[in-house]
Amino acid sequence: MEITFKNKRLKKSITDPKASVKAYGKIKAKKIKQRYQEMLASENLEELSKIPAAYLHPLVGDRKGQWAVKITGNERLCFILEHEPVPLLEDNSVDKKAVTDIRIVFVGDYH
Repeated sequence: MEITFKNKRLKKSITDPKASVKAYGKIKAKKIKQRYQEMLASENLEELSKIPAAYLHPLVGDRKGQWAVKITGNERLCFILEHEPVPLLEDNSVDKKAVTDIRIVFVGDYH
């Protein structure tokens, strides 16, 4: 997948190992790196959804329009779909096979 970031600081905290440990701690940084690598390796959202530990899911409420993957406990890596319009199936659900571009917008506990 093609991955962009909300801002440079967020990108650095995810892609730079030293900055990641400083921002999130050693354990979370390791999980964030793992999820990020899984996202990069996935051709589309459908492939990412097949990784059970990622627990890919769409969000609701204040975060409607965002998706998340699990990091640890309540910690999530949240992103939006960078498609205009978002590809939909006939039942109005997101066509995960057609989603190939995402923008990471948040890492943390939104619960």
